[in-house]
Amino acid sequence: MLDEEKARKSAVIAGFEIMGLLGLFILAKNLGLIHEVRPLVDELIIKKFRISDKIIEKTLKKAGEM
Repeated sequence: MLDEEKARKSAVIAGFEIMGLLGLFILAKNLGLIHEVRPLVDELIIKKFRISDKIIEKTLKKAGEM
């Protein structure tokens, strides 16, 4: 798992499906491994993880938390 643009492009070219950290949070919720995505997103924000407000909003909508 990595989130570097160059590595993601290489993975796509190699035929891999890519998913970012927030996508993993949504998957974990859908599988019943976690109950909510929002607290994890909030923790990332507190720890200065670089993520746009637009992506946060999109993620929370997909997770049914907005």
